[in-house]
Amino acid sequence: MEKYYFIFVSILFVFLQACVPPPKTELENRDSPFFDLKAFVKEQSELLESQNKKVHKTLTIHGETEQTTLEKMDWNKELILIVESDINKAVLYDVYQVDSTESKISYTTKDKMQKVKEITISKSGEEISQIEVKFEEQNLIYHSARQMTLALKEGLINEFTIIGYQKVVTDDTLQYKLVDKVIE
Repeated sequence: MEKYYFIFVSILFVFLQACVPPPKTELENRDSPFFDLKAFVKEQSELLESQNKKVHKTLTIHGETEQTTLEKMDWNKELILIVESDINKAVLYDVYQVDSTESKISYTTKDKMQKVKEITISKSGEEISQIEVKFEEQNLIYHSARQMTLALKEGLINEFTIIGYQKVVTDDTLQYKLVDKVIE
């Protein structure tokens, strides 16, 4: 019986060791040089959803506009494209150039492999007033570009805009604009 107990404890120890995450590399231990876009959007989404503000949504495709007012918005879902544009990853630390002034910080890349071309965070005093993300993706059959803008008022998102286009080789260019405006 003691033999089985020893084997069981040994196996359990091996499995528990497998569950321990590997130690971080030197690159992963560095403080990120980038703005934490993902955390910012999460915080903003929680604040907006807790306030239950209405949203006026305008979608324009090829010049045709549709408008609607929503009583409730799932901001996590609505801002997913911004979250997916987060460059706050150790592997990207050396890919983006940081340009910072008192009122603005920009992260830009010339690396054609990166889809996020630029992120600009503008400040008014100590508060963020706007975040702009420029995104571009291109391959042999597809080209897409969009500019996403979060406008903030008193520290809270009051407008989210996406302007972009998609071009597939076998089809016409799809131009679109989406504006979500928080109604006070």
